[in-house]
Amino acid sequence: VSQRTRTAAGLSAGAILVLNGTYTRFGLSLMSDVPALFWSLLALLFFLRALPVYELRIWKVYQVEYELRKTHWAFATGLAFGVAVLVRNGAVLLVGPMLVYLIVRRIMQRPPMLWKEEVRVVVWGAVGLAVAVLPQVAYYLTHAAGSGYSAFVGDWNIANIFSNRVTSADGSSAFEYSMIEFYLLGPLASSTAGLLSPFYLPALGLGAWTLFRERRWPVIALLASWWLIPVLIFSGTPYQSHRFVLTYLPALAIVGGIGIATGLEAIFKLRIMNYELRITNRLIVTTLGTAWVLLSVCVGVAQGWRGADQWIHTHAVFKEDESKVVALAREAAGGSSPRVVSFGTTAALYYYTRWPILDFYNHDEQEIERFFKEPGERLVVLPEENMSAQWAGTPSGARWEWIRGRYNLQFHGKAGGYTIYKVQDRP
Repeated sequence: VSQRTRTAAGLSAGAILVLNGTYTRFGLSLMSDVPALFWSLLALLFFLRALPVYELRIWKVYQVEYELRKTHWAFATGLAFGVAVLVRNGAVLLVGPMLVYLIVRRIMQRPPMLWKEEVRVVVWGAVGLAVAVLPQVAYYLTHAAGSGYSAFVGDWNIANIFSNRVTSADGSSAFEYSMIEFYLLGPLASSTAGLLSPFYLPALGLGAWTLFRERRWPVIALLASWWLIPVLIFSGTPYQSHRFVLTYLPALAIVGGIGIATGLEAIFKLRIMNYELRITNRLIVTTLGTAWVLLSVCVGVAQGWRGADQWIHTHAVFKEDESKVVALAREAAGGSSPRVVSFGTTAALYYYTRWPILDFYNHDEQEIERFFKEPGERLVVLPEENMSAQWAGTPSGARWEWIRGRYNLQFHGKAGGYTIYKVQDRP
C-alpha cells in the first residue's frame, strides 16, 4: 500500500469521526468521552509503533537502537492508556482488542518473533500505565470510594442483550430497539441521531473487502474486536447511550477511511490507464463502482455535517437553558451563598456559582439532612416532572419524596425544565 493511500485513509477516517453528531455533541459538553477517546487513540498509535503488523529485518548494528525505540513506544503506550483510563474508566475496554491483535499477530508472523520482544513491550507498557494511574491510586488510598462504576457493573445483565425493556438505578426504560441492535447496528443507522450515515456502508464494505483481499489478519482482528467487544459489554447494560458508541466508533471510521482511500486510489490508477486508451469491461465496472462509493460518501459527509450542525444548535439551546437555571437560582439566593441540593444540573451550578452543593443521586437522606442543618439559605433544583416519571421507584425518586415530606418547599420558579424551591424547616 502506497504512502498516498495510507494518508488518504487516515484523513478520511478522521473526517468521518469529526463529522459525527455524537462526537461533536460530547466534545462540546462537560462529559469526558472525547478526551478519553483522544488518549485511547494515542495509546493505540503508540502500541502499533511498538509492535507493528510486520517486523522488518534489522541489521545487528541497529538492533540496540531499534529495541530502545520499541521500549520508548511501549512506555508511551502505557502512559497514554493510563491517562485515558483516568479520564474515563471505560477506556479499559481497549485492552481486549490489543490482546486479540497480539495473539493473531503472533500466529501470522513469519518468521515468528522472539517472545522476549513482546514481553518487553508488555512490561514497559505496564510501567507506563502504573506511572499514569498513580494519582488515582493515591486518591483511592486517601478518600472514601463512591459508587462510580460499581453501579454500572452491578446493573449489567446478560438478559439485557436481546431486550428493549430494562431496569437500572436510573429507573425503568423501554427502547425502540433491543440493546444488541442499538449497539451493533445503531452506529450505521442515522446521522441525524448523532451516529454514522447509512451512506457510508459502500465505503465500509469496500474497506472490509480491501483488508480481506490483502490478508491483513492482525488489523482485521484488531478492528473487529474493537467493535464487537464493547458492543457485547454495552449491550448487557440497561443504558442506550450514543456516547458509549464513541468507544468503538473509530474502528468503523477506519474501515470506512480505508474504503474511501481504495476508491481514490482506483481513480488515480484509472487516470493513468486512460492515457493508454484501453477501455475494458473491468475498467467500466471499476469506474462505476468507485463512483458509487465516492458519491455515497459525499452524501454521508453532507448528512454528517448536518447532524453535527444540529447538535451544535441543540447544545447552544441547552446552554441557554442552563444559563436561565443559574440566573433563577441566583435570584432565589438573593445575593447569599446558599446550600443547594440538585439533580441533573449540579455540575453547571457549581461551575458558575461555586456554592456548596450536593447531588442527591450520590447522597442519601442522612447526608442531605446534615448538609441542610448548616445555617444559611437552602435551595432544591431539579427536573420535577421527570422525578415522577423516569425516576419513580428509584433511590433518587425516593429521596425527592423524602425531601418533600421532610421540608417545607416554597416554589420560586421554573427555567429550562428545572424547578427551583426554597427550603424551610417544617414548624
